[in-house]
Order: sequence, then structure tokens, then C-alpha cells
Amino acid sequence: MKNKYSLLLLFVSFCCLNVQCKKESELDKLPPATTSGAQTMGCLVNGEAFTLRPDMSAFYYAAYYNGTIEIQADNQSPLGGTLILLTRGIITKPGYYLLPFNDGSIHSFGYIVDGESYASRYTPSDFAYMKITRLDSVRHYMAGEFSFTLYNRYLSKSVKITHGRFDFKYAP
Repeated sequence: MKNKYSLLLLFVSFCCLNVQCKKESELDKLPPATTSGAQTMGCLVNGEAFTLRPDMSAFYYAAYYNGTIEIQADNQSPLGGTLILLTRGIITKPGYYLLPFNDGSIHSFGYIVDGESYASRYTPSDFAYMKITRLDSVRHYMAGEFSFTLYNRYLSKSVKITHGRFDFKYAP
């Protein structure tokens, strides 16, 4: 009987140890989805975390004016790359937006890494999904989520941007 309890205790201990050794997922590396002007941005690029990390020479620019959102994030993290989101004259309030790539003068999305460009202008039959969760013209906060797929100019490679989120205090 004592042997059964020892075995059971050993089994329970092993299960607890296994739970505590949970490996961090790529989603766990993204900043939380906030709406307080936290100056954060992150997404998964082909399943790998892309985040702004001030300790890694990150550069970003965020602006909102007359329904236009401009965001550029250049990150020197292990994944690296530059992410660009530009919508012109359509984002006027919080809500869901499907942004077609058929007119590059209105919406332009891009990702540049290792000298290769992926852009919405090469992907005319697709769209970006954007959800604006906060657009505060008094405090100058904008926050939201995004996802899209982009191709290179030869349509031979693509990048899938998912679980994107941003929360910026923007320049008016």
C-alpha cells in the first residue's frame, strides 16, 4: 500500500514539474493588447514574434491625421525587419476595417527584411484586416489589431503577418 502512495506521489510531482516547464510560445512574446498609449507594437511574421524592443535599437513612427494612419516599425531584434502600415483617409473611428490592396495610393502595407521587399502593391487581389480599438484625438492615442499576407515582386515568396497589435501615442 505504501508503494502505491509513493508511486502516486512521484507521478503527481512529475506532472507538476511538466506544467512548470512550459515553453514560452511566440504569442507570449508579443506585448499585451492595450489602449493606453503604451508605445508598443508586435505581431507574428510567419509565426515568429516581431516586437519593438527599445533595448535592441528599435525605431518606430506613428501618426494619425484626417483619417490617415501611418506606422513604421524598424526592429533590430533577432527577427529584424521593417514593417509599414499606411491607410489614407478611411480610419475615422474605432471599428473593423477590411482594406483592399487594389489601390496602392489609398492603402500600402509592407515588410522589408534581408534586402527583400514584400508589399501590398505586389498583392493586388488581397486585403488587410484592421480593428481599431481606440482612436483618441484629445490624448492622441491610437490602438488596434491587424493581419495580412504580402508577396514579393515575383510572387514567389510571401510573409504572413498575424496577431498584430499596436498601442501608440501618435504625432498629430
